Amino acid sequence: MPRLTTPIGTSCLLLLLSLLGACGGGGGAATAPPPATAPPPATAPPPSSFNLSGRLTAATSNAVDSDTNDVNQINQGGYRVNDTVSTAQPVRTPLLLTGTVNRVRTGPEGNNFVPGDEDDYFAVDLVAGQVVELEFASDPNEADIDLYLFSPGGNIVGSSDGIDTRFECVRVRTSGRYVINVFAFQRASIYNLRVGAPGSAGNCANSTAAAAAANGVLIAKGRPLAPTDAAQQVSRLQAAGIKGAQALDWGRAADPAAADAMPVLLSVPTDATQQAQARAQLAGENLAARAQARARRLAAQAAPAGSAEDAGTVGLLKMSKAL
Repeated sequence: MPRLTTPIGTSCLLLLLSLLGACGGGGGAATAPPPATAPPPATAPPPSSFNLSGRLTAATSNAVDSDTNDVNQINQGGYRVNDTVSTAQPVRTPLLLTGTVNRVRTGPEGNNFVPGDEDDYFAVDLVAGQVVELEFASDPNEADIDLYLFSPGGNIVGSSDGIDTRFECVRVRTSGRYVINVFAFQRASIYNLRVGAPGSAGNCANSTAAAAAANGVLIAKGRPLAPTDAAQQVSRLQAAGIKGAQALDWGRAADPAAADAMPVLLSVPTDATQQAQARAQLAGENLAARAQARARRLAAQAAPAGSAEDAGTVGLLKMSKAL
């Protein structure tokens, strides 16, 4: 009987080869994992303080009023009176100046509290288009600081004397030498005086006159006064030898709803003796007391003779503004 041969061995061999092929080299070595990344170094904390060295120099445009109310100015020997056109403090532009003015016994205690320091004058060369700007710190409802420009001879050529504002300005129309005057009409304040390049300032409605007022002429504006008070002031001006006071627009000035009073020209005495009498009439005892107190305080500094007093037409002008 014939024997049947089953190809079992062949089938098993094929199956084994197939399985081995599916393993794909499983007998090789395993791949090592990538090395771990080192953490970044710790950041040092920022320093809590710094050390600086060097020299600090103020800009050449910065300046300080030479007779402030600061007692340290006298202690350091830097106090110089600049209360008149003849004693004006020289400055140059561009200018950023800090100063103080005060009426007698107003403002904080200091050099000028008792005698007062109503005026600061600064001599400077200006060019057409520059604007002299004044800004003061005190409440304008309590203090009133005004700005004036004079010719070197003492004639007023421009003014800014607003009410209820901290800002005053005068635009220069003609290049030349001027004297800037900061005037404390009421109480006291610290102030900044600025003069920049032509065209650098904002709008300014006030400007210098085309020509300086003639000697013996006073440019004045009425201040807000009741009719009875205005009549008394006119009488005082006339008694001082000043003509034209009746033309001052006191009535309009007393009306808050009206436009600002227009300036008028007043005729003042030109004789030195008459001017002295007019100053006495306008100032009463206040000017003499102020001059005496200032002279005593500055005696040790050998102040120039007469530096403590207003002179000539300028004295009349300043005292009449204070009415």
